[in-house]
Amino acid sequence: MRVFKRYLILLLRRFGFGLWKIDSTEVLNFENLLYALSRRFAKVTFLHIGAHDGKSFSDPLYHFVTSNPRRVSGAMFEPVKETYEKLVSNLGHIGSIRLVNMAVHPSEKQVTIYKYSQLKGSLAIAASGRSTTEPDRLNTREFGVTREVLEQEMVAATNIFDSLQWLPDVDEYGLHVICMDTEGLDFDLLDSIDFQTVRPLLIRFEHSLCTSQEQSIRDRYSSILRRLNDEGYQVFTELNDAVAISSEMIPLIVELVDS
Repeated sequence: MRVFKRYLILLLRRFGFGLWKIDSTEVLNFENLLYALSRRFAKVTFLHIGAHDGKSFSDPLYHFVTSNPRRVSGAMFEPVKETYEKLVSNLGHIGSIRLVNMAVHPSEKQVTIYKYSQLKGSLAIAASGRSTTEPDRLNTREFGVTREVLEQEMVAATNIFDSLQWLPDVDEYGLHVICMDTEGLDFDLLDSIDFQTVRPLLIRFEHSLCTSQEQSIRDRYSSILRRLNDEGYQVFTELNDAVAISSEMIPLIVELVDS
């Protein structure tokens, strides 16, 4: 039964449909919002910042992108070299997406990425998603290792506005979506956005509330919510991430619900 359900979900996704329980809040999940965009625009444009390998850890764009390769136009940024190579292997065949081996940072042109090394198997896979510009975020005890296994990698960086030069079709369609998962830099990147020049319809970001009990993180998140609200976004908090929906997106959601 489980195999059949999975096959049915994949088949429906290919044609732009989904399958959920009748009382599920997932009716308006992030992937559904992407399909709402695809109903209005010939191509859905996106920036994916901290894309990892484009597939692991339930990547929020993977199924939509691979099911609709001709209806997307995006740029995916991954700074860690070996992870970027996996990104190329997973999504390099989609010609409408540009893959960029760089970091995105509010101000710096070059940053140091701290990452785990010398780990094997499933530990290496899990640790690969924790690479960060903030070494204090790396909990070595989580993987049963010492800080001596941390490795540093200096990488080139660009800011969000300049990253648009890698986005195909941005002049024609604008920017619809920003996804970010930067292990600690999401709030700084959100603060750096000039919404007069860069105004995506959807923004998905990591809030870190579940992995940190620090009041400073909660205060920063509240500050981000106030700014996004002031800019005309409504924010929905999920388990590990949050989705900001612009006022311009609301009519598309209404169409999705009414259809």
